[in-house]
Amino acid sequence: FPPPSEQYIGNVGPRTIVVDEGTLYTKDPVMVRAAQSLTGYQTTILAGKHRDPRDLESAASSESVKVRAWQPLHHSLGDASIVITNGNTESVMAALLRRLPMVVVPAIMDQHEIALRVADSGAGINLPEKQCTAGALRAAVARLFAEPSFRENADRLGRELRAMNGPRVAVRHLEQLAGSRVEASTFAVSV
Repeated sequence: FPPPSEQYIGNVGPRTIVVDEGTLYTKDPVMVRAAQSLTGYQTTILAGKHRDPRDLESAASSESVKVRAWQPLHHSLGDASIVITNGNTESVMAALLRRLPMVVVPAIMDQHEIALRVADSGAGINLPEKQCTAGALRAAVARLFAEPSFRENADRLGRELRAMNGPRVAVRHLEQLAGSRVEASTFAVSV
């Protein structure tokens, strides 16, 4: 992940929102429908993986709302100010690595647990799908922009994640593990 643009850290920057359905999402696009109401922001809605973006075109209710096909979120964050996600791991990690606060709208599986952790950390707001109305989502987004603590906590967590250097540590462990195994060529297979 590229480091976040400093002009968007520590201040609101442009009011740009990325809404990500991720790869596991419910058939009924509750979060996307609610995002239609986000007037006054530049909003990009990423259709869920395997969902035809044309099925969500009604969500593009104004020129400030764009619907695009799914792609890995780290390719889409660009100059985002906040992320709205269903709480899938990729979206949450990408947002935190970019030090972006988020609204998490969990619907299925482990998304509820992840949403609780984001809210507990202070890096975002947990808005369960059953409570995700246009008004509730607008209010959550307004809070993220108005209350600096969300941005500060997302910034803190993002810095901590980057300092852990997870990918390099994982590679080092995998290399150690691979070096300790017996080569497959040492086994003879008889038929």
